[in-house]
Amino acid sequence: MGSAAAAIPTVTLPPVTARFPGPRLPEALFRFARTNNAAEFLLEMRRKYGDAFAIRGPDRLYVVLSREDHFDEILIRAKDRYTKDYSLAPLELLCNPKVLYPNATERARLQRIFRRRLTRRSLSGNDERIQRLARQACGSIPSRFLRGDGVQLMRVMLDLHFRAWISALLGTDPTRDLGELPDELFWLAEYLPHAWFTRPFPSPWRNKSDRLIRAVRGYLHHLVRTQAPDADAAMDCHALRKELSDDEIVDHVAILLMTSAAVPAQLATALHCIVRDPQRVNALCAVESPDEKQTREHQLSLLLSESFRMYPAASIILRDATDDHVVEGCSIPKGSVVLLPTYVLNRDPGRWSEPDVFRPERFDTDEALPDCFPFGRGPRFCMGASYSQIFMPAVLDQFTRNFSIELLERDERYSLSLPLSFRSSKVRLSPRPAMALSRE
Repeated sequence: MGSAAAAIPTVTLPPVTARFPGPRLPEALFRFARTNNAAEFLLEMRRKYGDAFAIRGPDRLYVVLSREDHFDEILIRAKDRYTKDYSLAPLELLCNPKVLYPNATERARLQRIFRRRLTRRSLSGNDERIQRLARQACGSIPSRFLRGDGVQLMRVMLDLHFRAWISALLGTDPTRDLGELPDELFWLAEYLPHAWFTRPFPSPWRNKSDRLIRAVRGYLHHLVRTQAPDADAAMDCHALRKELSDDEIVDHVAILLMTSAAVPAQLATALHCIVRDPQRVNALCAVESPDEKQTREHQLSLLLSESFRMYPAASIILRDATDDHVVEGCSIPKGSVVLLPTYVLNRDPGRWSEPDVFRPERFDTDEALPDCFPFGRGPRFCMGASYSQIFMPAVLDQFTRNFSIELLERDERYSLSLPLSFRSSKVRLSPRPAMALSRE
């Protein structure tokens, strides 16, 4: 960290009429992100203004820092100077405020429960159970997703993820009757990322969403009352039922459902990248002997790593500055927002050769590679990373085994405000001969 502050280029966006009160990003950039490729916009800004520049919005200053040492300074060394408490705002409608903003004693109790269930240590020995959940969820894809006119890939991945994740959190089998997942659940999952950048929560949406919230919570309450944990349930489900009330369990599941939308987004992205290359699909889906299993798993691991690099589910990391700070000569005034664009960092030709080319083989090396920040960094590292690292490869493995996938339409727009890349990619799914659907 440097001691002297130097001026950095500052871009002033034109004023616009705000759609929602209290924008977390400049409204002009927010609108741009919804209608164009905002990640590419920031990449172009970096080419023009360098590793550090600022965007002056209608409400505050947004400082964009896009070097790895910037990430280390903000997320690790100077973490106490920054906060991200606004990221809970979209959950205020779904959950009891006591869960989101507990007193010190309650916070310690809830954090202990969350960490006990989701850390790598707590999941140790449950790999097989989680992989089985992935296999069962892939085997229970609704038949309506197999219509000849195609289906949105993101919608399929959300359905698959929600069924497996709910089953993991409640300790049940996803092929057991969970009922039809309510459409409101998918609507919330696709909308909520917009609101990560908004506080207070947008009142127009708040006024129209009571029915949706009641439907989601009612569905989760029904599952809690009717789905008892299996004897071999992972993730400490039996202890959870003893420690939390039904309402607290619903809050717990709702939080983890809504904050885990990056998992199906990254799965949809990886599959999108795979199906664009028919030769790669054929190689992955070829019948293999047992001794080739490790090779297949290795290839899937490379594919996931490259999709994480090129299309990170969280294309930016945001932090609020709680104090004046100087980072590598860049002045960060108190009250400003720091944007750490992982998308931009992962397209840096100084860190990666041919950064715009999807080339999974780059990860097939024993040499140290740059960090692509798939789960963040520092003390706020994604607490669901361990589960994702077990679940996602298992889903890719089973999905490519069970279905042939034909890409019908694709939308490669990558948004800042909605980090669900390729959400409009439309595919046609066809069961492979050995695949039998288990539910309608």
